[in-house]
Amino acid sequence: MHSHQQVRHAQDPDAGDEHEKGAGLLLVAVAVHVGTTTVTIRAVATILFLLFTAPVAAHVIGRAAYLSGWLQLWKHTLVDELREADEKAEQPET
Repeated sequence: MHSHQQVRHAQDPDAGDEHEKGAGLLLVAVAVHVGTTTVTIRAVATILFLLFTAPVAAHVIGRAAYLSGWLQLWKHTLVDELREADEKAEQPET
C-alpha cells in the first residue's frame, strides 16, 4: 500500500467495514459448513463482538496516527478540533 493510500485509508471512517464484512462472511461460511449449534453460536458471538468493537478500534487507531504525527490533515483544513482539544487539556487550570 502506498503512502497516500495509507493516509486515505486512515482518514476513512468506514475503512474497517470491509474487514468486518470479510470476517463476518468467513464466520458465516464456517458455521454453515460445520453445521453444529456450538460453532454457530460462537460464530454469531464473534460477529457481534466485531460489530461492536471495530468502530472503537478504528477511532483509536486513527486518533493515535493523527496525534503521533504520522497522519497529516489536508493542507486547506480550517479547523483542527482534535489539536485544539489536546492543547486545552494540556493547559493548567487557573
